[in-house]
Amino acid sequence: DFETTSEDPMLAELVGVSFSWRTGHACYVPVNKHHQLKTVLDSLRPVFENAHIAKIGQNIKYEYIVLSNYDILLAGDIFDTMVASYLLNPAKLNHNLEEISIEHLGHKLTTPIEELIGKGKKAITMDLVDVERVSAYCCEDSDVTFRLKDILSKDLSEKGLDELFYKVEMPLVRVLAAMEITGVSI
Repeated sequence: DFETTSEDPMLAELVGVSFSWRTGHACYVPVNKHHQLKTVLDSLRPVFENAHIAKIGQNIKYEYIVLSNYDILLAGDIFDTMVASYLLNPAKLNHNLEEISIEHLGHKLTTPIEELIGKGKKAITMDLVDVERVSAYCCEDSDVTFRLKDILSKDLSEKGLDELFYKVEMPLVRVLAAMEITGVSI
């Protein structure tokens, strides 16, 4: 999970990234854009660009685009919990992490984003929030996303949707990201 300064991935600056590799475990790497950005990205580049390491995310297209802004290609198999949720229940109106977590894990996320950054005209950007609060928020997102992967993957398989998910939808995420990055001429 990435925390950034904007919901628009083309304008977003990286604030930090969290990783989860085991249920209940996650770590957060904060980024100070003035001093640590290059060091952090150089350290993480081998993980992001490693085709042998699968990546799991909620709306992973966002991370794909943000990384491209730093000349990093997100390689390897990807699993998007938002897309999986949509395929499993296309009539459902909302596929955000909170809703998916409640539905499949019975878990309500601890801190709504509005508690961190506010909303509307008074909203601030994530880089202005205390790093400990951002860390807790971001790590929970990664842990929940990691826990959802196996559940959603099993549900996709049971409903005969795994081929559609892995052969059509996940490759399409990369195509749509590339289209957003390139843009269109009007």
